[in-house]
Amino acid sequence: MEAAGGSVVVVTGDARNLKVTTLADVAIVEALLGEASR
Repeated sequence: MEAAGGSVVVVTGDARNLKVTTLADVAIVEALLGEASR
């Protein structure tokens, strides 16, 4: 972003907003969804 001339900012987010990019991430999401359905 900076290399293209844009600015980078940090914003407050929700810890439940997960980026799923690996199989380990999928396992975390599945565990969280399992807890949510109880």
